Order: sequence, then C-alpha cells, then structure tokens
Amino acid sequence: MKKKVVFLLAAVLMMASCREKDGLDAAEQTSFETMTVSKQDITLEQSYPAQIDGRQSVKIIPRVEGYLRQICVKEGQRVKKGQVLFVIDQATYQAEVKAAEANVAVAKAGVETAQLNYDSRKTLFQKDVVSDYDLRTATANLSMAKAQAQQAQAQLLSARTNLSYTVLRSPSDGVVGSLPFRTGDFVGPSTPGGLTTVADARKATDETIRRLYDVLNALAVLQPSEGLTQLIQQLQAIEDRARQYYISSGKPSTDPKPEPQPEPDGGDDQQDGDATVK
Repeated sequence: MKKKVVFLLAAVLMMASCREKDGLDAAEQTSFETMTVSKQDITLEQSYPAQIDGRQSVKIIPRVEGYLRQICVKEGQRVKKGQVLFVIDQATYQAEVKAAEANVAVAKAGVETAQLNYDSRKTLFQKDVVSDYDLRTATANLSMAKAQAQQAQAQLLSARTNLSYTVLRSPSDGVVGSLPFRTGDFVGPSTPGGLTTVADARKATDETIRRLYDVLNALAVLQPSEGLTQLIQQLQAIEDRARQYYISSGKPSTDPKPEPQPEPDGGDDQQDGDATVK
C-alpha cells in the first residue's frame, strides 16, 4: 500500500514539472512589438471662453425722460465722439421752450413799463409834484421787473438745455455695446444700466496683445520652440494691422442714415446735449 502511494506522488510531481517546463517554453517563445521613442515638439490646442471689455467703458444715460424716438446706431458699430446715438421725443420740451420764450417777452414788456413809470416819477419828483414815496415805489417796481426778466431768461435757458438733452451723442470714440431698448420705450435718468455703453476697443486690444506677449515670451523662455516663435511673429503682424486700422478709422461712417437734428424754435443759441458719464 505504501509503495502505491509513493508511486502516485512521484507521478503527480513529474506531471507538475512537465507543465511548468512547457509554460516556460511558451513564455520564451512569445514576442512583443517595440518602438523607439524620440524627442520632438508637439502642439496642444486648448480653447477657453472669454470676453474682452474696453478699458474705458462709458454708460450712456439720458438726462431727461421721454419716449425713445430714434436709435441711430447698431450693436458693435464703431462711433466717433459727438456722433448721434439716440433721440428722445422732443415735443414736450419744444413746448416748454416756446412757453419760456413767451414768458421772456412778457417780462421784457414789464421792464419797459416799469422803466417808463420810473422815468415819469423821477421827472415829477424833481418838480416836487410827487412825493419821495412815489419815487421809491417806482424804483422798487423797476427792480422787481428786471428780476422777473432775469428769472424768465433763466427758465428759457433751462428749457433749451433740456431740449438739447433729448439728443444723446457719443462722449468719446469707441464701439457701441448692447442695445436693450427699442424705439417707443420710455427712458430717463433712472433707467437701470443706461441705454448702452461706448467702449474704447483700441485700448482693450492693446492690453490684450500686451498680455499675450508676456505669456508667449515666458513660454518661449521655458520651452523654446519654432512654433512659439512663429506664433509671436503672427501676433506682431496682427498688432500692426490693428494699429493701422485704428489709425485709419477716421473715415466717415458707412451708415447712410443722416444724423437727426433737434428742431426747436429756441433761437441760434440752441446747443446739443451730451450724455451723462458715470
């Protein structure tokens, strides 16, 4: 019995040894593909969402309230300083100018009447026909009439100024921002956010290019490559073209629509108003 067990164990060990030998032979016969790794430059492209704002962004806020009658620009349009952007309904303010002009005429007539009364009282006083009280009363009435005339003139100036504020002009050269309002909307000094913005895109472009230069030059120092050198050269070419564009941007606007002008009856000293700058 013992001989059978020993023989069985010997057989099992021989079979295990043969299997291990066959496994080693199979592993030695297996082949793998190989490749030689070489050093080379590669370009990794990444994109990020971004928004470029002008360094100087001016809000266009009306100084008077009324219904928006004309929008003379479009979003993204480049405008010049003094160019008309919006026109607010002028009917009410034109009526105020006419009323103020009438008050000025009445006040001037009052001054003339008071002046005649004063001259008459002064002559009669010199002849001892009227008392000193009458002369002082005429003098006071003349002073009051002159003061009323100055007040009427100030009201006329205020009415003309308000009328001029109905025409909103660009306070500087730049690019028009978004236009959230439409013709017929009611706007005024309390309008949230203003009517639009005028941003100086040239300054924003210069700042952006300068920052790109800093980044690319830093990368070129850390890891010099021909691709970075070419990118810097392309950036320089873009900057030159942008500078030439902004230098030559003094050409007139291609918008065929003529600039609307206010039509007050206020005289030759009427002036256009500017937008409030905040």
